[in-house]
Parts: sequence; structure tokens; C-alpha cells
Amino acid sequence: MESRFRAASIAVVAAVLLSAPIARAQAQGESKAMDPKAHDLLVQGLTHFEAKEYEQAIREFRAGYAVDPRPELLFAIAQAERLSGDCLSAINAYERFLETGPGERQTEAATLAIERCRTALGAAGAKSAPDPEPARQPARQPAPAPIVPATAPPAAPDSDSLRTPWYKDKLGAGLLAAGVVTASVGLGYYVASSSDESAANEAATYGEYVDLMDRAEGRRKVAFVGLGVGAGLVTGAVVHYWLRDDKHNRGVALSATGDGGAVVYSANF
Repeated sequence: MESRFRAASIAVVAAVLLSAPIARAQAQGESKAMDPKAHDLLVQGLTHFEAKEYEQAIREFRAGYAVDPRPELLFAIAQAERLSGDCLSAINAYERFLETGPGERQTEAATLAIERCRTALGAAGAKSAPDPEPARQPARQPAPAPIVPATAPPAAPDSDSLRTPWYKDKLGAGLLAAGVVTASVGLGYYVASSSDESAANEAATYGEYVDLMDRAEGRRKVAFVGLGVGAGLVTGAVVHYWLRDDKHNRGVALSATGDGGAVVYSANF
């Protein structure tokens, strides 16, 4: 970024140095070449300018201006002074350059440079200005010590917080496991009875048919009992898990009936 800015400054200087004599000659109706010694000093100054040796460049430009006081040398002096950080001297040189009546392009360049210098001077002044001393505040009285309330004794743990999680509930797990196993056995008997019934339909003799059908009927009864009891146990497990957080007394019992079994859920309200 800095190299591009420096290149732009050199380009501005070169443009002014090339065009200022032409503009002046057109305004005065004359064409006077720069003194050779002043020209050599200008070239030497530009070499220092390009190397960012601004103090040496200023000396060469001023020496050339003393030999031949031309506006382009004034502009070169102003540019070198501005880039060296001496904006006050640069503004004076720019204003003297503008007094020579340069062309429009040279006037715009000098005016823009003056604005930059004034902005830089304003920013430097703002930074160097001391901060106003803050008004002294009256000493603050120390705040009274906070009153710490007496610590209440820790509350006794709620019985619900001591309750075991549902997946560790032995009663629910036992009901669910027994229901699944019983239902599986009943399902196995039902499949076997269906197989006997199919075999009976393909029996070659009546006696074989009767035997297979009787076995199928017996197995189907066992299947219905197993499926019923298994379903009841699973239902009891579901109800138990559902109501396990209820604080009323409750119980689950399995009772046998003539056709199979029943799950009885009791509770006190």
C-alpha cells in the first residue's frame, strides 16, 4: 500500500513538472527552458524523492529553486515536505505554487494535497491535546455488610426421589418378561395346532384325521390360555409402569381361572 502511494506521489510530481512549464508558457506567451543547473538539481532531488530520502530531496529542490524559481520546483518542494511529515511548510509551499497561476490539473493536485495536510494536522492536534481532568467525586462510604440469612437445614429427600428408575423396577420387569415368555409359548402351540390341522386335511385315513384334529384342538386350547395369560401379564406390566409414580397403595396379582388366567390390579384410594 505504501509503495503504491509513493508511486502515485512521484507520478503527480512528474505530471506537474512536465505540464507546469507548458501551462505557464501558454499563460505568459513565452517558452523559456529551465536553467541547466536547476534541471540537474531537480533530477537529483527526484532520485532522493523516489528513495524516500525526503530531506535530501528538499535540499536539492530548494537549491534548484534558488537558481531558477520555477513553479514546478515549488510543487516538488511541497510534496517532499508533506511526505517528510512537515505539513506546515508543505502548505506554505503549495499556496505559493497556487499563486503562480498553474493549470487546472496542477491546481487540483495542490488543493487536494493542502486538504490532506490540514486533515493530518487536525488529527495530530487532537491526539496531542491532554485529556481534561475528570471532576473529583466525593469519597464513597463503604457499603454496609450484607445480612446473611440463617441457612436453612437441608430438606429431607423426597421419597419419590429415592424411587428406583422404571427400568430397574423388579415387579414391572418380572411381569413383562413372564408375559412375553407365556405369550411366546402360546403362539408356539397355536402354530403347532395349525400344522396339525393342515396335516389332518391331508390324512389318508379317517383314524389319522381324527387323531390329528384332536391334537390340534388340544394344542389350540393351550395356545389360547398361553396367549391370554401372556397378554394379561404384559398389560399388568404396562399398567404398573403407568401408575408406578402414584402414591396410593396398589398391587398386581395373577390368578388362574377355568379358561386360563387373569391379572388383578388393586389399589387403595
